[in-house]
Amino acid sequence: MVGEYKGKIFSSKPLLNIQLFRLPKIIKSVKQWAKKPLFQVGFKLLSGVAEKELIEVSYKSGLENRSDLTIANDLAKINAGKQEIILVTPEKGAVRLREPNLAEKLVEFVEKRSRAQYFKTVLLSNKNISKKYGNEIKTFKEFCGRLNKQGLMPDFFKGAIPGHGSLALRIDKNSFLTTARGSNKKNLHSSDIVLIRKVNWKKREIIVESFKSKKASFNAVLAARIFEKFPEANAVVHTHSFAKNAPTTDFAYTPGTLEYATKPVNLFKKNTKVINLKDHGLVAIGGDLKEAVNYVFR
Repeated sequence: MVGEYKGKIFSSKPLLNIQLFRLPKIIKSVKQWAKKPLFQVGFKLLSGVAEKELIEVSYKSGLENRSDLTIANDLAKINAGKQEIILVTPEKGAVRLREPNLAEKLVEFVEKRSRAQYFKTVLLSNKNISKKYGNEIKTFKEFCGRLNKQGLMPDFFKGAIPGHGSLALRIDKNSFLTTARGSNKKNLHSSDIVLIRKVNWKKREIIVESFKSKKASFNAVLAARIFEKFPEANAVVHTHSFAKNAPTTDFAYTPGTLEYATKPVNLFKKNTKVINLKDHGLVAIGGDLKEAVNYVFR
């Protein structure tokens, strides 16, 4: 019987059945209730699973809940006395923290990520991007498909359409083409390419022209900084793979922020064409997209 039980429940009954109903997860609505922007940390607990599965499930949970960070725990390890956690970021970074001072390390990481200074997107409509930059878009499609097939620009998760990674190609001194946020790397569409008209560093604004109101990849601000500092660089490639013996950032900076744009650039010294973003992936620069992609495969 479903619903409220009326009358007395006799203690002589040999068996009582209770039916519970699943309620919506509050964490999914917290951000829309908040009057001010907040940094949301979620938790995911599994038991006795492979680390890859723990990260995958925690990442999907973070996306669904719009969390800025998801703390992944394995109950089996906890019961075995292993004090360690994995911090899964929205860019699918997996940051491992262990004792000693595990709580202090966690708080320090959260505080550093929560202080990040995001850029605001100013969207402008431009229906002629695919017509004007047809050849460039064709090259984007070719390289994104190749990198996705090699597992270097993987889908967000199995069965997902959006993929990780980005390409950027300079058009002139201030403008460049780049992949849109959450674009399909396996089968890139012309509308998945947007034009970055300008980046205003003081106001932290990125001016984006797109056909279907798509925003630029969170990696666009880093590409903008690279183009600004290195006039000889005309292409930037970001993949979810790592380069051996390449310089690496000291922290997993948040994509789409001022820190993410400025901190990694200093690692590009003379003859350094590839760097690693800690717990994230690599960034390669080149005179054109072919050269930059070739650095990825070296």
